[in-house]
Amino acid sequence: MNPDAELELARPSGYQARSAVLGAMQEHLPRFRWLTEKDSASFVFDLPQATRSSRALLWSPTPLTQEAARARGYEFPPAPPPSVLSQANSKENLVRFHLPGPPRRAFVRTRTELDALLGQLAPGEKLRAKRRLSFAGRAQRRISRTLEALDERFLAEGLAQGGLLVESEQNVQREWSIHGVVWGGPRSFGGTTSVSLELGSACAVETNAHGSVVRIERAESYPPTLEALGHLVAEGLGELGYFGPFGLDFIETDGGIVPSDINARFTLGWSIGVGIARQAWLERMFSQ
Repeated sequence: MNPDAELELARPSGYQARSAVLGAMQEHLPRFRWLTEKDSASFVFDLPQATRSSRALLWSPTPLTQEAARARGYEFPPAPPPSVLSQANSKENLVRFHLPGPPRRAFVRTRTELDALLGQLAPGEKLRAKRRLSFAGRAQRRISRTLEALDERFLAEGLAQGGLLVESEQNVQREWSIHGVVWGGPRSFGGTTSVSLELGSACAVETNAHGSVVRIERAESYPPTLEALGHLVAEGLGELGYFGPFGLDFIETDGGIVPSDINARFTLGWSIGVGIARQAWLERMFSQ
């Protein structure tokens, strides 16, 4: 498990996890059991030496994680190149895939684009700015038309790292997620030479005030649009060259269902969502 994958992808040269990041991983270890269930699991920095013919599934197959698994003698499924991982996890995809959004949602790459968007705001209107590879409620900030010094710094750093998703603040009523796998890819991930996809059932999600997930349950009933949007996102990821597990998060607002995050990797709710298909899908990931 390397839940700091987005941090590595955002800084591909010389990334090294800080002690605070490592501490946060350990603090949230019990929640990773939602994904790993009874399988042996460890964080990358604690990965033991493999026994004979050991296989590993990687939370996100970033270069550092593949290097660590390979050095310790593990086999693991084929993976997209780092550039595809970065693009597939970009917040820009919420716009690129033409998904429904809040009243305002744009991906900005320059200060000129950002200022033009801010200039459209009514007095008192709030926006939320998210860095291109933000995750788990991190690397985002609430802003308004009048920016403070810390706002300016956050926005400048975000633009320097490839851009920002800027969208209306929303009144969240409920949260959902759906999970699946994009099969295929140039190395026939999953035993097929063409891109295909499979989805699990939707989950009801509960988060805390910081946006971190505290509860996930397989939903008995859910809005049918979740599956349609899940297929749309999977197809978009496949067109980018991505193959592997993914998750799509939603918020339900006064205006309807809005996709809020695309995670091109394993997620905490992946095993819960895919249910009885879990073992077969994990085995298929090693089929080449």
